[in-house]
Amino acid sequence: MVGSWRASRPDLDVTPLLVTGRILRAARLIQKRLDEVASRHGLSHKGDLDVLTHLRRIGPPHQADPSGLARSGLITTAGMTARLDRLEAAGLLARSPHPVDRRSVIITATPLGLTVADAAFADILEVQGALTQALDARASAQVAAALRRLLIELGDTD
Repeated sequence: MVGSWRASRPDLDVTPLLVTGRILRAARLIQKRLDEVASRHGLSHKGDLDVLTHLRRIGPPHQADPSGLARSGLITTAGMTARLDRLEAAGLLARSPHPVDRRSVIITATPLGLTVADAAFADILEVQGALTQALDARASAQVAAALRRLLIELGDTD
């Protein structure tokens, strides 16, 4: 792609495509593998797995409010509601009234949800390890640092 752009538009510096194009291609390939992990654990959407692993990661009592989950997942609250509905119907989380804010609820991972999160996260690490095995420890650290700098430059604060 870069070569053909250089040939058709020699007046433009297409060097950024060497990085951004590869990041986008890698993201699509990684996402495909993560979707496969979610599917193996009975989840129809990778985002559902994000919710479960978030609740698992924050520790006991494995609770969060929907707005916080939406912010952490970088999605709208409406999108989060759809995720929560699917996960609650599957018995992987429960909603309960918020103790302070009567307009809100608290989301809690069920024991089954925690079991799925633990098994899925182990699979995620295995898949990601396989995807990055071509990088030795030094190269992996360099890529991670470079991507962190890029994300900060793009305004990512998390």
